[in-house]
Amino acid sequence: MTQIEKFNISEVSSWLIQNGFGSHVDVFRSCEVDGAFLVEMTPEDLIDDLALTPMDATNLLNAIQREKAGCVPTATAYAVNAYVPSAAATGSSYSPAPSYSPTPNRSYSPSPAANTPSSFSPPDPRIQMLETENYSLKQHNAALEADNMRLQGELQNLKTMYDQLVQQQQQQQQQQAIVPAQAQPAYVQPPAYTPTPPPQPTYTPTPPPQPTYAPAQPTYTPTPPPQQTYPTQTYYQPVPQQQQVDYSQQQAPQQAYATQPATTTAADPSKSDGMKKTGFNVVKGAGVGALGGATMGAIAGAILPNMDAGDGAKAGAAMGALGGGVSGFMKK
Repeated sequence: MTQIEKFNISEVSSWLIQNGFGSHVDVFRSCEVDGAFLVEMTPEDLIDDLALTPMDATNLLNAIQREKAGCVPTATAYAVNAYVPSAAATGSSYSPAPSYSPTPNRSYSPSPAANTPSSFSPPDPRIQMLETENYSLKQHNAALEADNMRLQGELQNLKTMYDQLVQQQQQQQQQQAIVPAQAQPAYVQPPAYTPTPPPQPTYTPTPPPQPTYAPAQPTYTPTPPPQQTYPTQTYYQPVPQQQQVDYSQQQAPQQAYATQPATTTAADPSKSDGMKKTGFNVVKGAGVGALGGATMGAIAGAILPNMDAGDGAKAGAAMGALGGGVSGFMKK
C-alpha cells in the first residue's frame, strides 16, 4: 500500500492544498474522500460526482499517479517555496513561474569543502520549480488538445446534422413534386347521352270563381249649406258741380231720399220677439245638425280608408252644426 492510500480525510485535504487543488477541498470533505477512495477514483467520478472540470480532473489524476510512484515527496527536510500551477488548475491562460533569485549571504565565506557536491545535499529548488512548470505546461497542452478534439467532434456532428437536414429537405421537395403528378385523376368515360322526353303538360281544371258578397258601404256626401242672398244696395256717389247745374231737377228727389233715413224711430217690440225666435231656431238647428252630423261622420270614418271614427265624428259634427244653424236661421 502506498503512502497516499493511508491518508485520512484531513490528510487528503492537506495534500490537495499542497498540490494546488485547494478550491475543491470542501467538496472532498463533504463526500468524505480518504486516501484509499482517492486512488480508486476515475475521471468520470471526479467530473460527475465532485463537479471538477475535465482539466482539473486530469491534473488531479496525474498528481495521484506521481504520488503513488514516489516522484513527489510528501515531506522534505528543506524549506521550498511551493509553486501552485493555478493556470493549469483553473484552465485559464498560462502564467510562468516566478524567476528564482537567491539572496546572497555576505557573511558567508565559501570553502573548498563546501563547494564539493555531496549526496546528502538537497536538490536545487530551481530544478524542482522548472520541472513542476514543465509538467504543468504539458498538462495544459494536453487539456487544450482534448478541448480541440472535443470541439472538432462537435463540429463534425454539426456538419453531419446539417447534411442530414439538407438531404431531408431535398427528399421532401422531390416528394412534393411527385405527389401532384400522382394525384391527377384518371380519365373517366362519360356515359352515353340519352335524350329525356319533354314533360307532358297536366291539365288541372280551374274552379269557377266564387261570388263574394260585399255589402255596399254607405257613402256620406255632406250637403253644402244654402247660399244666403242679400238685396243689392245702391250707394250714393257725389256728382261734380257742372253736372249738378244741368241735372238739378233729377237729383233733388235723391237728396231728399238720402236725408230722409236720418230720422230715428222708436224700437218695435214685435221685431225684438222675432229676433229671439230666430236665435232659438239657430241654436236648436245647430245642436240637432251637430248630433246627426257626428253620427254620420263616425260611420263614414269607420268605412272610408285613411280615416277613423273619431275624425269622421268631428268633421260630421262641424258640418251638421253649420247646416242646422243655417236652416234654423232661415225659419221664420
